[in-house]
Amino acid sequence: MTDNNFHITRQSVIDDQPVLPDCNIESQATEKNFRFVMLTVVLLAIMLMPTSEANGAVLYVQKVGEFSAGYSMFGVGDFVVPVLNGVSAGNSIIVTFVWRAPSFTLSSGPDKCEDTQANSYAIDITLYDSSTGMHTTICSAHNVTPLSTSDTITLSSSVIVASGAAATAHEFSGLASSSPLDQTASASGSSTTPSSGNTAVTTQADELLIGAIGVGGPPTDGFTPGGGYTALTSAGFSGGFEGTIRPEYKIISVAGNYQADGVLNPSRSWGAAIATYKAAASTTNITLSGTLYSDEGITPLAGQTVRLLVDGASAGTATTDASGNYAITAAVAAGDQYIPLLVYVDDGPVVGTTVMVLDSTFLTAIGDLDIYADHLVVRREGGYTAISNGDISYADGNYADTDILYYVPGSDLTVRGTNTELYIPNGHSYTPGGNVTTAHIRIEGTLTGGNNTFTVSGDWTNSDVFVPGTSTVILDGAGQTLNGTTTFYNLTKTVTSADTLIFSAGSTQTVTGSATLQGSSSQLLSLRSGTPGTRWNFNLASGATRAISHVDVQDSDASGSDAGLLEINPAFSTDSGNNVSWFGNANITVVKSSTVISDPVNGTVNPKRIPGAVVEYSILVSNTSGAQATNLTVTDDLGAESASLNFETNGYAAGKGVRVIAPNINGGVVLDLTNAADADQGDYGVTAADTVTVGGIVLDGGEQAEIRFRVTVR
Repeated sequence: MTDNNFHITRQSVIDDQPVLPDCNIESQATEKNFRFVMLTVVLLAIMLMPTSEANGAVLYVQKVGEFSAGYSMFGVGDFVVPVLNGVSAGNSIIVTFVWRAPSFTLSSGPDKCEDTQANSYAIDITLYDSSTGMHTTICSAHNVTPLSTSDTITLSSSVIVASGAAATAHEFSGLASSSPLDQTASASGSSTTPSSGNTAVTTQADELLIGAIGVGGPPTDGFTPGGGYTALTSAGFSGGFEGTIRPEYKIISVAGNYQADGVLNPSRSWGAAIATYKAAASTTNITLSGTLYSDEGITPLAGQTVRLLVDGASAGTATTDASGNYAITAAVAAGDQYIPLLVYVDDGPVVGTTVMVLDSTFLTAIGDLDIYADHLVVRREGGYTAISNGDISYADGNYADTDILYYVPGSDLTVRGTNTELYIPNGHSYTPGGNVTTAHIRIEGTLTGGNNTFTVSGDWTNSDVFVPGTSTVILDGAGQTLNGTTTFYNLTKTVTSADTLIFSAGSTQTVTGSATLQGSSSQLLSLRSGTPGTRWNFNLASGATRAISHVDVQDSDASGSDAGLLEINPAFSTDSGNNVSWFGNANITVVKSSTVISDPVNGTVNPKRIPGAVVEYSILVSNTSGAQATNLTVTDDLGAESASLNFETNGYAAGKGVRVIAPNINGGVVLDLTNAADADQGDYGVTAADTVTVGGIVLDGGEQAEIRFRVTVR
């Protein structure tokens, strides 16, 4: 039998406080300190002691120590539990504790638990019953520094009036090392069936349940643990006030609501508390291997460091061998169905990243986790239909290394590098769930657009499936190419400087939402085939809208578009040939009119068409179709009227008898042309005798040009 010690540092003594009878203690007193040494300890039969057992990762190890004492004192208390059996490093210590006091006691319970190795304890739950003056408490420490038999565990209370206290400490292994406490509940009463009441649902399946049932009776009473529970060593005291702590435990593998309960004999007052603790996740090894290439799977790279991140934490590195191969084995939580991870080239002459999410219940080894230089490869493995921006973000976490070819602010993916290709491999799927910004994109698997925006500064290559949803693809680079056949919802490319967008020959680009292809004045966006002379197809689906202007189109067939959207007839655009259903035919109308400017009698006031009168002719040329009219030439032969009219060679200025107003000439501003054969667009009598000639006019649908000249009536 060992001595169990209780220390009180006196703050005040109430002289008329009665000494409770029948307390089985010895005392030694000084002016400031009292020490009580309990002479007897009530032991349960050895046959009631629990044996070590495990359910999954959780294992009961042993009793660490116990304490019990009866006394009467008011002051500050330290309840000291000697360590009878050493505790292994990394395990958990759980202490159950009861102390009892007269009914006028303040409800303050133990302030803290601590031990001589400075392990960190938490008071997980404490219950006070004012009708009986009984406190029931559970405290615990986890991932502990080891304890030896020379150590002690101390429970402290700043304000107590105690008639007795008892505690037991037990060691468990397999609990989570960080934040293991999950749920608690407590209740008090007086009966033969103590119960803490149900906890909230436990947050995981594998947990340890600790029940602490404080009983207002001696340790010689009978106790049967609750269903599925195993009784732990109990401790108690008797005398004027009696009390016993009845701890029990259960290891569960199903999440649910749980209670600590049991059966008392005889009926007693009781306080029941339960605390549930999460089991540490057991681990399994996954082995990831692949090859680092300087391209898309052709040329391996040797001697490069590949780093693995799992859930944003580094899980190891490997160096690629002569064939570019690497392999890394990492431990993950056993049965983890969601493992976001990535591999990348760390501090190498090239950059490359492959990111994925896998379910370890499907796969524990992947042998083709290849890395391509200047590529961000996104993929999914067993159990997952698609990878998302959220998955990609979790794989990186907050790991700070710009060698990783992406970052995810919020829900949007930004791919690092001016030449990096976002690559979806064959058989893999990517559903971003946010916007994407990248240099290039290559779809060898499935990309689901949703309602997101894809901003691409390089080439778009689709070799498999793009599901557009209501997404928008913005092409915002220079010299870009659309490879393969794609159906877009919204497709946008707008330039302010002349640029060329290339379409792979024979491909079909379909737009179901809005098509925006726009250059600017004198800065056309050229739309060209990847193989000159071989057409590419451009289809506008029924219900689509278009904003297409200032383009130069060649080798394109738009006849697959909805009939109501044909011809396309882009404004301010050029037909460079071999096009179908783009431009159609222009519809040109010409209206000639005349106005008397002056006469010799009336001057310019209500002039009449009399000899000597000056008459101005106007020829108005209109394009009433949607198609562009190019290289229009307007002529007016005055030869038949030469006997009655004289052409005014200086009608607008010296040597300038023709005036033109046309959208494509002089910026649409009035221009007076010389009569001679020179660099301007018109003449009189040079191209043809007695004829006004103006050429080089371009009219888009709805545009007009006007030619004017003056004659004198003979």
